[in-house]
This record gives sequence, structure tokens and C-alpha cells, in this order.
Amino acid sequence: WLGVGLLVARRNPALVGLTSALQLPGGFLAWSLLYFVLGYVLFGSAMTAIGALAPSIKESGQFTTLVLVPLMIPMILNPILTTEPNGAASVALSLFPLTSPVAMPTRMAGVDVPAWQLLLGLAALAAAAYALVALAGRLLRADNLVSTTGLNMQRLLRELKG
Repeated sequence: WLGVGLLVARRNPALVGLTSALQLPGGFLAWSLLYFVLGYVLFGSAMTAIGALAPSIKESGQFTTLVLVPLMIPMILNPILTTEPNGAASVALSLFPLTSPVAMPTRMAGVDVPAWQLLLGLAALAAAAYALVALAGRLLRADNLVSTTGLNMQRLLRELKG
């Protein structure tokens, strides 16, 4: 998607509604890629953990929704991110690991985000991704994978406690 978007934008900017005055900050692509990769690992491992515990797709639906809601919050609050990119809510969303993969690139497209916020947000995201990969690895056991026990909050909490 990124490659095609860049190709179309360079060949015919009017086609995608861009003007020649639109310039993204330096390093935007690199930082966005880092946030994307770590966000992908974070949410992928969360989905893996749910998949290890759920005997069917039907039973995992409500938990999948709980995992995806944090990704939707920055989209819902996009007006705040774009009108007040350095406000407290925008900074909090861009530093919180579950919302930072969407919120930080949105902020970066509008303003120069301080380097300490970029690094702190990335470090928090990396730590959360590591923790969820470790959790998913712990839950990917044969007894969980062949279990027909339904997934509910009690079972999830029991498995999390170990």
C-alpha cells in the first residue's frame, strides 16, 4: 500500500488529492515504520494469545473486539490529534502502547514531535510487545490448543495467573 501510494503521489499528486506544498517531516517514514512493526507484533501476539485459548472463532469474537478497541480510539479522537497535536490527550495517546501505533504517526504528520516522546513511545511499545509475545508463547501449549473449554473471562484470568 505504501509503495503504490508513493508511486501514485509522485506521478500524479492531484489524483490522490495532494498538493506540491504537502511535505512530511524528515524521518516520518522511518519512525512510522518502526511504530507499525512494533504495533503489528503487539496486536498479532495478543490475537495469538486469544487464538490459543479459544476453541473456535465464534468464541473469540468478544475478546478480539477488546483487543481492537484501543486501535480505534485514536481514529475516533482524530479531531483532537489533528487540532491539538501537542495537547495532553494527544501526547497521552501517542505514549500509551496500545494507541501509539496509530496516534504517533498521526501527530508526526502534523507537528514536529519531540525526540524524547518518539523514543519513550517506542520504548513503551517495544516493552508491551515483548510482554505480549512472552504471554502468547506461554499460552501456546498443547493443552490449550486442543482444549474444547470455552473462552470466558474466568478462564482468561486463570490462564494469565499461570
